[in-house]
Amino acid sequence: MSRAWAAQWIWCHDSGIDKLGEFSTDTRIAAGAHDRRVLFRRVFDLPAPPVTAPLRITADSRYVLWVNGRELARGPARSHPARLPYDTVDAGPALVAGRNVLCCLVRFYGEPNARWMPAGPTFSHGAGGLLAELALPDGPLATDRAWRYRIADAWTPQRPEGVGGSVPEVLDGRRLDPDWLAVDADEAGWRPARVITALHIGGTARTTPPTRRPARYAPS
Repeated sequence: MSRAWAAQWIWCHDSGIDKLGEFSTDTRIAAGAHDRRVLFRRVFDLPAPPVTAPLRITADSRYVLWVNGRELARGPARSHPARLPYDTVDAGPALVAGRNVLCCLVRFYGEPNARWMPAGPTFSHGAGGLLAELALPDGPLATDRAWRYRIADAWTPQRPEGVGGSVPEVLDGRRLDPDWLAVDADEAGWRPARVITALHIGGTARTTPPTRRPARYAPS
């Protein structure tokens, strides 16, 4: 897999970032963006499954990845916000001839806890994001506007508590579609993902890594 990323940062349409002044660099994470979960899907066709299919992925703050309903990865590893790591997994054994689907559950904590330290938000980055890229014979299948998402409201947002700042999980399974991982799941109500541009004072509006956050953040 090439070192250069074809994948673009994506997220939901609500950036989760409050801008505190028209000509100011001051920003903050909006209250409604704390402990937010977003579901992502990407359906695609293959004439024949490749023997190997390297897939690399990362997210702000945590992700779970499924390929055709099979869980393949969780991450990323705990790190300093100045350097966000990514994970690599072989998706080949989970692919089939015909229709396939990549699914991700991404959780943005919003507040520091025992396993996550937030990066300073800019005008566009710092309130959640997904980056994924699957290497296929005809070219990479990467995160972009073709991915679809919906906000997962089955979880009640929580704040860190107790020794070590643990973050509990409160899930109402009645509000989560049990078939959302299926390749033929109903996508009514799902929206095209928003591509995140790297906007800040003097920014270049990049949508692919490396995406520098002024002075404090430079993910791989």
